[in-house]
Amino acid sequence: SYAVGKLKESLQRLRHALAESEAQKEILEDKERLLTLFTELSSDYVYQIDLQHPDLVPEIFAGAFKRTTGYEPEEIRNKGGWMKIVHPEDQERLTKLVPRLLEATSLVSEYRIISASGKTVWLRDHVKPVRDEQSGAVIKLLGAVHDITERKSAEQQVENLAFYDPLTALPNRRLLLDRLEQGLALSARTQFYGAILFIDLDHFKNLNDTRGHEAGDQLLIQQGRRIVRCVREGDTVARLGGDEFIIILGELSEEEEKAAEEVSEITRRILHALSLPVALSYRQMSDYENTCSIGVTMFKGHELTVDELLRRADMAMYQAKAGGRDRVELAV
Repeated sequence: SYAVGKLKESLQRLRHALAESEAQKEILEDKERLLTLFTELSSDYVYQIDLQHPDLVPEIFAGAFKRTTGYEPEEIRNKGGWMKIVHPEDQERLTKLVPRLLEATSLVSEYRIISASGKTVWLRDHVKPVRDEQSGAVIKLLGAVHDITERKSAEQQVENLAFYDPLTALPNRRLLLDRLEQGLALSARTQFYGAILFIDLDHFKNLNDTRGHEAGDQLLIQQGRRIVRCVREGDTVARLGGDEFIIILGELSEEEEKAAEEVSEITRRILHALSLPVALSYRQMSDYENTCSIGVTMFKGHELTVDELLRRADMAMYQAKAGGRDRVELAV
C-alpha cells in the first residue's frame, strides 16, 4: 500500500507538471500571436540577414514578405540575391550605404524594388546591425520594412501640382525659376554661355475665340511636345502660362559666337517644327497651321539677374512679333 501511495503521488505531480506545461505552452503561443500582430501593425515584415552569406537574402521572422515583394526568400536566392530585385537606379545608392551601416547604431533608407509581378514597390527599411561581442564586427542585420508606395505616389502628385503645368506636364514658372538659378550657377563655374528662349504662339487668341479653349488646349499640348523634341537632353522647356513657353539652354560654348550659332540652329528647328500643321481632333477640325515668335537672350554666369534675363527675352519676343511674327529676335 505504501508503494501504491507513492505511485499515486508521483502521478499527481506528473499531471500537475503537464498541466503547468500546457498552460505555459498556451501563454507562449499567445505571446507569439501578439508578437506577430504587433509586427504587422508596426511594419510589413521584420527580417534578419547573416552577413556570412553574400546574397543578403533575408530570413523572415514575421509579417507579409511575399505580399510585399511577390517572392519567397528562396526565390530571391535563386535569382542571385536581394540586390537583383532592387531597382537599377537605386542599386548604386544602396550599395554606398553599406559602409555607413557598418559604423552606425541603426540606419533608415528608402529605395525601390521590382516585385515578382513587375510592379515598382517603394520600401522604407530600418536596419540595426548586430555585432560580435568579442570582435565588435557586424555579423548580422536586423530590419523592419514598410511598404511606402502609396505615400511616395501621393508625394509625387503633390510635387507635380507644385512644380509642373497640369495641361502640358512641363515645368511651371516655379520650377523654371529654380532651374534658371541653377543654370546661372553652372555657367559661372564652367564659363560656358547659356541662353533663354521666350516663345509665344502666334494668333493663339484667334483659335481660342473661334474654336474654343478645348482646341487651344490641344494646340498647347502638341506644340509643347514638339518644342521638347527640338532641344537637347538636359535643356529645360517650361510653360510660363497662356501660350508662352520658356527654354533654358545650358553649356553652349565658351565662345559667344559659337554659342550664338548653337542657339540659332535650335531656334531654326523650333520655327520649322511649330509651323507644321497640327491635327486638332476637337469637333472634327481640320489641320491647324500655327507659327511662333521667339525672343532670345544670352547669359554667362551671374552678369544679369533672373528677372532681367526674362525681361530681355520677353522684349525680344515682342520685337519678333512686331517684325512680322514667325521669326527670332536676339536681345541686345
